[in-house]
Amino acid sequence: MNIREWLQEEPDMDDLVEINGAFTHPYEAIVRKLYQLCPDGWDTQNFQHQYFTMPDGRVKVSGSIEVVIEYEYMGDVNSPVTYGINKVRRVLSGAATFTTTDYSNETETNEHFAATVKSLAIVNAVQVLGRQFGWGLNSGLLPIQQLKEDKFKKKIKSAVKVDPDAGIQNQWNEAVKNKNMKMVRFLFGMYNITPGENNYAYINTDTDAS
Repeated sequence: MNIREWLQEEPDMDDLVEINGAFTHPYEAIVRKLYQLCPDGWDTQNFQHQYFTMPDGRVKVSGSIEVVIEYEYMGDVNSPVTYGINKVRRVLSGAATFTTTDYSNETETNEHFAATVKSLAIVNAVQVLGRQFGWGLNSGLLPIQQLKEDKFKKKIKSAVKVDPDAGIQNQWNEAVKNKNMKMVRFLFGMYNITPGENNYAYINTDTDAS
């Protein structure tokens, strides 16, 4: 198997860690694979990081880095363009952000801020090399925001609707008047509102408002 084929192979499950239903590469596995790809070594450059405090008091660290790799591969014997030893040099850019304190378990506080964000940024940078380094690793999973929206829709559909009071009815009338589809669908999902003939077409609780 040549290097290009290896790069597009699915990673070994022993190299992965599962967190909340999604897979990720530990930094140690990525470093081992980088040395496997680049026997003469690889390098990093232009590492930068910064700290910022969220409104709720959490401190986050954000960083970026460039990973420099050089490797050789044997080209296709049937191709006059790539046949022979081909040298590759690439500069890969990556970035990452993490929260310094896990408030679900305040005894576990990561104080190695720079080292952690640097490692995460390296893991992020090398994904473009192929599946072996994590490209498309969780492509079959829905984004977290989509999962939250789907969960919310299920709650709305399963909830028992109540009769609207005058205030809710006024909100409904204003939403229809202003063609606020997001509010129309929300109110229709929560309350026993009978749409008028002229605005019934606006309502589709299975479609997101733009």
